[in-house]
Amino acid sequence: MFVIFFNCLFHFIIFLFWFKSNKNDFNYKLLNIFSYSFDLIEQVQRVINISKKILKKIKEKLNPQSEAVELFKYAADDVQKMLHYLSATIEAFCKHDEELIEEKSIATLKTEVKLQVAHQDIVDKMYSRETMNFAREDRLFIINSLIEIADLADFIVRRIRVHHPKMSEDIADILLTVSADLRKFGGLLEELVLSLLDNFEKAAKLTWEFHKLERSMWKYEIEFLNNIYKLGTKPKDTVYYEILMKNIRLLVMKSVRFSEGARKLIIKYTF
Repeated sequence: MFVIFFNCLFHFIIFLFWFKSNKNDFNYKLLNIFSYSFDLIEQVQRVINISKKILKKIKEKLNPQSEAVELFKYAADDVQKMLHYLSATIEAFCKHDEELIEEKSIATLKTEVKLQVAHQDIVDKMYSRETMNFAREDRLFIINSLIEIADLADFIVRRIRVHHPKMSEDIADILLTVSADLRKFGGLLEELVLSLLDNFEKAAKLTWEFHKLERSMWKYEIEFLNNIYKLGTKPKDTVYYEILMKNIRLLVMKSVRFSEGARKLIIKYTF
């Protein structure tokens, strides 16, 4: 970089001497002025580009964890999107919209693939060099918890794609409420992961929100099952709904366990 800079300076000095010694030849001088100017601009631009690259490398050296942090952010965003798409799939199921079921379930499955790629990237970087303040086992806990939640969302939408019986309005209303709560869990999961990266105080408060939401969902689960049995649903559909609700409950429980594990991490790295 310094060689290029001095080269530019040298050319500029030569140009000044030349300018003084060739006052009489105006046209020739004007032509060379443009020539030297373009050459100088090109040299300066090269210096600027090289400087940017050097500054970028220095920044990466000073903040080696930035790449890993970004990967965790992508993973958190993917989980949030998966639960959003899962919720949309359930809503389409309640409305008997086959096209929308297909569209949203495929979106869920594609996002799960992206999350698996992020998981592999995080693990690869984890064992190449230290990239975050969390110990390796704690980083694995975070990403593996997100993967487990995503796997359940994947399983639920696959079952809905295979079979989606028509349901009564009472059952659909309860399932729509559960669906809305799943979206909230998705938002909480993303926010908690992001807060774990830079704001422990906020993360600690968020962990309690999971339990509040969990308690409200259990009430709807019991009401949902009561309606199924009262309405005399077909045996195969009854089993289907039971399995559907069981897997939604498992997804919620894994989300709550993750929040409890996150609280332990906060305590571990704060005191």
